[in-house]
Formats: sequence, structure tokens, C-alpha cells
Amino acid sequence: MSDISQRFTHQVRNRAVELYGEPLPKDVHDRIAEELEFIADSKVYEMMLITADVFKGIGLVTEDIPVVGYCEGFYVAYLLGLNGGINPLPPHYRCTHCKHSEFEHRNSRVGMDLPEKYCPVCGNLMMGEGFNILPQWGCLYKQYYSLCYLLNTDTFSAAIEAFRKAGFTWNIREEANAVIYFSDRAELRLLSTQIAQQSSTRSEWQIATQLLRLSDLTGVRLGQIPFNNSSDTLAVRNVLRQGNAFIGIQSLMDKFTEKVLMHFRLNGLYDLVRLFGICRHGIGVWFGNEELLLKNGTITQDELPVCLEDIFEYLQKAGFDKTTAIALTEQRKRTGERFSAEQENTLRSHGVPRWFISTYNKAFEMGARSRAVSDAIMAWRLLYYKFCVNLGAFYQAYLDTADINLERCWSISNGERDLALDLEGIYRNQNGCCLKDEYTLLMAKEIMEQGFALRGLVRRAIDFRQIDPSKEWTQNRERSA
Repeated sequence: MSDISQRFTHQVRNRAVELYGEPLPKDVHDRIAEELEFIADSKVYEMMLITADVFKGIGLVTEDIPVVGYCEGFYVAYLLGLNGGINPLPPHYRCTHCKHSEFEHRNSRVGMDLPEKYCPVCGNLMMGEGFNILPQWGCLYKQYYSLCYLLNTDTFSAAIEAFRKAGFTWNIREEANAVIYFSDRAELRLLSTQIAQQSSTRSEWQIATQLLRLSDLTGVRLGQIPFNNSSDTLAVRNVLRQGNAFIGIQSLMDKFTEKVLMHFRLNGLYDLVRLFGICRHGIGVWFGNEELLLKNGTITQDELPVCLEDIFEYLQKAGFDKTTAIALTEQRKRTGERFSAEQENTLRSHGVPRWFISTYNKAFEMGARSRAVSDAIMAWRLLYYKFCVNLGAFYQAYLDTADINLERCWSISNGERDLALDLEGIYRNQNGCCLKDEYTLLMAKEIMEQGFALRGLVRRAIDFRQIDPSKEWTQNRERSA
């Protein structure tokens, strides 16, 4: 073993011992051993260690950096502080005082949604952790590892200078403030917020930029935002249950998501992860497929297979060994193939129901849970800023990163007196879209009104949630006619 790989292994294991004590729990020990075996013949050790050293040297931890769907699936990245603080282990409790841990092995939940529990050893409140992400469908798929971070302009410049001083010798390519380091099997991307704003089609980058702006405006770092069931997150969980949480977060809320939410209920972070598994990383999963299963009462919402990990876990529960379960799951991910007649017979012999086989065959593509977790965490943080920190700052950050010229919109309107009736038309005129449904109209009105208030164009913000949007829509159409 080379010196760099020895240092890598030593640093990973030491951090695990800091969190869980010795001897390490079996789940932790086995996961580390599995991932170290995956990357044993690659060159990612050096990249990960230098990245961890650079971030630490300039005072950064990745809990404060939006990580967009690349490295959430690997526990060694979590232990080195490189994956946004996303623990990919199965749901479990961990005591931060005495290091006692209890792994729940409840595959259908995430650790942050576990009920409060006090440590049986020292009596302190334990922490719920774990998103149950498998490394096979994380950032490294046997041959490739990728790290990707979005940084504020100042931090970006400091990071680039620190990497150069660290003697990062791999192939370097620079393009308009984006610096990308390559090796034959590893890749590190650092993007500035300027690049993110220019990539308007990449909604996750816009959201990540908005989060960084919110952190600057409020002084509340991303890593300080709680996820566990607690009084601090009560407002977020309540608004998720009400169904109108995504006003002002339209980059995450499109027509498809709205239709899914007609039947899919949100109660916490776990449901948010599964929602994005359906809407942003799956093809053929919902309409004419799992939507019908819910409507007919064939299965409950918690039983819906929406990510690759759900397929794998179900097959393992049915008695398939790990290798076979992975092979069957990868068949859908890599080739989009349906189960063959022979495979269906084998599945039925293991007691797999027809609805599961049909769902698998209808779904053209399912994504890894790591990508859905990344989206869910960004959405949760946005909601926390909006409902628990500062509503004005939320809309200020939104307007700073969105392409809406409010001053021009104000010049189109007839002043504050007629603003309520004009907002829908203004938003449509500015953005070239037609708002045909009540939810989108309500969302546009709240965004525009809060923006006008922030710019000092109106004296107060109108709470448009108290206005009947269908009535306003009718009045607008009459005025246009």
C-alpha cells in the first residue's frame, strides 16, 4: 500500500472512531472496508486528501457548500468532510457524548425522521442519522469518482489559490472561473456562483446559488440548519403537510411535481427525498404506474419503489443474495431492460408480487437515492430560511439569482392601487409564460409582491395567500379582454 493510500485509510478510520468509538459498529466497519476496496486501484486518494486539506485550510466545511448530486453516496467522503454532511449509512441513532450507536435497519425511513430517543448508556439525547444510500449507485460506480462544489466568488478564488499552493499536479483546464482537475478515474469540479447563474437551465445550480446568497444575507450557515424532528424544524414540517411549501422555489416545483403532490403527501425529510426521486430522477415511474397503485390502494406511499435502492432492498427482503439483487437492479439503470420471462418466474418463486414486477417493467429509468437526497436537502434548507429565518431575505436571495427585472415590471403596472390585479399579467409579460393554474398564479404573485416590497416600490407586502386566486385570474382575463 502506498504512503498516500495509507494516510487516506488512517484518516478515514480515525474519523470513524471519533464518531462511533472502538470497536467500530459492524455497519460502519463493513461500509468502510467495502468502499476502500472499490477505490483501491484508482487514483482518487490524493484528490480527496488534498481537497479535504484545502477546504480545512481556508476554513470551509462542505456542510456550508451546496453539493450537487455527485459524492453523497460514499461514506469515506462523509468521514473526510467532502459530501455536504450527508451520512449515507442506514438509519441509526448516535450519541455524541459517549459514542454509543444503535442501527435501526429500517430501510424505509431516514435517520433524521426517527423519533427522539435518549441514550441508554449516558442518558443524553441521541442524534438520528443516515440516508441509506448504497455506494453502487453513488458517485463511484466501480470506475469513476467525482467531487463537485459550488463556491461564492471570494471562497472560489481562495480555494483555487490554495490548490495551486498545494501542488495539485493533475491536468488543469480553466474556463471562465471554472477550474476542473482530471485524472484517469477521478474528477474535481469547483464552480463559482457566476457560472451557476449563467447556467439557467441547470435549476439545481440556481438553487445552490440562492442558498449561498441566503447564507450571506442572514449569517445562518447552511451547516447550521437542522434536519431532525425538533421544535426548530416544526414550521418546515407543518408547511410541507399543508402542500403550499414550494411557493418561491419554482425551480424545484414544476407542473409534474404539482400533479404528483395531488396524491403524494409530505410529512418530513424522508417524503421529500422520495418526491424528488419520482419527479427529478425517474422516467415512467409515476403516471400510469405508481400513481395507479396509490389510487387503487394496492400499496401504501411508503412502499412505493422510487429509487434504485428501493428495488435492491425489496429484492433482498424477497430472499435474493446481494450480488443477484444488484445485478437485477443495475439491469434497469444501465440498459433500461424489462424483466425477462425467466426472471419473472424466478421472482414469483421468491414471492415477489405482480405489482412490483409490473412497476419495474413500466419504469424506464430510476435514479440513485443520492441525487434525490441532494435535491431534498437543498429544498429543506430553502424552506428553513423562508419560514424559520427571514422571509424578506428569502425573496431577496431569490430575486438576486432570478432573471426578473422588477423595476421594468413596476413601470408596466398602474401603481400600487392596481398592483394586485396587474401582477399576473406583469409576470407573464416579463417571463414569456402563461399562468393557467391557480397554484402557479399564487406563486407568481407572492414572488412579485415580496420583490416589490423589498425594492421599496410598495409600502407593505400583501399576503396573497388570503386572496382567492381563481377570482383574481378571472378578473385579469376580463381586464385583458
